[in-house]
Amino acid sequence: MRSWGLAAGVAALAMGMAAMGAGSARAADFTLNFTGVSGDIFLSSFDSGGTHFDAGSLGLSSGDLPITVSQGDTITAFLTLDAPLTVPQSVSITSIALDLFGNDFPSGDVVTTNNTVDFFIGGLGGSSVLSGSGFSTGTAGALIEGVDFFPPNNAAFTFDAAQFSFTIDTLSGPATLENAQFAYENFDGPAVPEPSAWALMLLGFAGLGAALRARRQAQVLA
Repeated sequence: MRSWGLAAGVAALAMGMAAMGAGSARAADFTLNFTGVSGDIFLSSFDSGGTHFDAGSLGLSSGDLPITVSQGDTITAFLTLDAPLTVPQSVSITSIALDLFGNDFPSGDVVTTNNTVDFFIGGLGGSSVLSGSGFSTGTAGALIEGVDFFPPNNAAFTFDAAQFSFTIDTLSGPATLENAQFAYENFDGPAVPEPSAWALMLLGFAGLGAALRARRQAQVLA
């Protein structure tokens, strides 16, 4: 009986270690390359709760999408624009985000950690313009790699390339990422919205930007 108990314990330990190994193996590192047309940026201004917001969203293109990601995965994304883009100065906070979303996205909280962003002028590997780090959380059905810049780091800056990196810390199930956008939002007042509200606003900007691009394409085709 003791021998059987020992054997069963060893077997259980082996199975546990195998399961841990399988879990580790599921974590993946993705490298994505995006391009954007600076002139296609969609600009918006509005007031809410005594705070004025100035925002911009730019739909991005990539041959690396769609992909399916899971909790624990890491994403590194490189963005190259066709021309320099200027993010204006804010009064209180400049929030920057790379937003990745798709139709097949699980419900529940989404948290990304180890968020870093580096902006360049002169292409990737050019002169560094601005760098930052942080984390993001939301429930809006999107992966949002967000970084906030507070004074004195919230001045206007111009860039034509950027590198983003983050880890998916919390995700209730596999998510298929099909679309992406770069977005910024300037907070010109003391109030800052909840992370979930920020995520919803980003998705709203994405929809408006997509609609604008569709209208432009229709006009060209006509």
